[in-house]
Amino acid sequence: MDNFSTFEKSDWIATGRKWSDAPPALKKMASHWFLVPQELEYEILPSPYIPIAKLLEFSLPLESTITSPESTQYFSNRLPDLLSDALILRMRRLPIPDKKTVNKLLAVSRQSWLDGNQSVIYAHLGEHTATHYPLWILTYWAAVHDIKRNAWGPWKTCQAWVNAQKRLGKKYPARAALADDTSLMLTMVPWGRGKPAGLADSEPFHTLWRFVGSHWLSGSQMDDMLELLRYKINSSPDSIRDTRIWGTALVPKLLDAYGSAAAGTYWTAPEMRWIRDLGKAIVRDRAALITSAHLGRTKDEPHWVAVIFDLTEGNAVLRYGDSLGAEIPTEMAAACRWWLNQHTAEEISITNLPIAQQKDGFSCGMLVDNAQQHFVDPEVPLTGAENWAEARLELFNKICTRSLEQLEIERALAREEDEAQSDDDTSDHHTATTPPAADLDSDSDDSPIPLLRQFLPTGPENSGILGEIDSVGGNSGRIISNTPQMPADCGILGD
Repeated sequence: MDNFSTFEKSDWIATGRKWSDAPPALKKMASHWFLVPQELEYEILPSPYIPIAKLLEFSLPLESTITSPESTQYFSNRLPDLLSDALILRMRRLPIPDKKTVNKLLAVSRQSWLDGNQSVIYAHLGEHTATHYPLWILTYWAAVHDIKRNAWGPWKTCQAWVNAQKRLGKKYPARAALADDTSLMLTMVPWGRGKPAGLADSEPFHTLWRFVGSHWLSGSQMDDMLELLRYKINSSPDSIRDTRIWGTALVPKLLDAYGSAAAGTYWTAPEMRWIRDLGKAIVRDRAALITSAHLGRTKDEPHWVAVIFDLTEGNAVLRYGDSLGAEIPTEMAAACRWWLNQHTAEEISITNLPIAQQKDGFSCGMLVDNAQQHFVDPEVPLTGAENWAEARLELFNKICTRSLEQLEIERALAREEDEAQSDDDTSDHHTATTPPAADLDSDSDDSPIPLLRQFLPTGPENSGILGEIDSVGGNSGRIISNTPQMPADCGILGD
């Protein structure tokens, strides 16, 4: 059909057509068959708002160790069985295919739907199951793999490490006390919620697992530590005047600018403006600029170092701290000097920043933070390599405490806003006219359905509010419709 705004469903489904040729409205309709029903989402998957400790208690299916058959054997043109409580329980308990198989199934899922398939079976279990599940079970399998790989699995390891530290109480009482605090934090911090204001980014809380144990730190964690240092500096009248903090994006940008210096774009390119302004400010204010840098780009090494541009004591000094004792890479030194020399003609010397010696393969990031803390406040001692466990636990607890305080502030502000809105609604009650009845079939923003979905809880205890759920008697429990709610603009003319 030339007009893809409408289409005959019978012209496309099970007719040998290609997914790549399907009209946008048909693709939009197909996507709804692969969405986990909202009324089931937090019953079969952990809510992002439950704490990490509850995430670890949440029952997720195991991964099958059986070699999976071809993708085509998973799909069936039969309608899916009705989803009763018993069937949902089986879904949560049966082993799922390995991640590679699930990715393959998702890759061919839309074409399979277009070919007329309406359900999925657990083909990897052979003859042990003949149940036909809705197509969205593929999305569920993928979500389980993602949660296990990125959150549940890492935190299981971290929890075991924390428990091991608590058992060392007689030998390391301070460490055991910190581990107790960490366990408490895990009962309060929501695993899937984005980190609040006051940290470097809005990555989910579960990404903080790298602090808990002998793990390498990523740029997000390094930036979080820099944000805590910024908070400390901003709380000190003496430090705030002459100390600046910038995240791990700074040095790579300086390398970019240095690499394109011959083109003369530093003073004109819009994307260079922020480092121009930063360079101008630290030279004008004779300030110190603290950052962290990764050596992957200059030396192809997974290693964090401290870099401080210090103009507080006369001539400009580039302070470089490497916990392995190496000198600053030639390219990095040249880029840093070149950048400052765009804003000052003074000679820039390079000196070593005091930093504790690294004796393992995972503490470079923590030692960088310690060296930066020591530079800002000399009363902070350089950490010995033997104290790495205490340092990590203390830092994780500090980040969680600051985050929980910020979340409490956000909740208080939200309550005040709700109360103010409630007062406004009450004052308007006597003069307001009766609104027209809402059109439940409308796609308008005035429809109450989007508002309900936004503000009502969607956990299993509220699953009957919005979903197509019928209560049936006896031992059957719920029966949940397998037919997705279609948008009004799909343009379906046929059946």
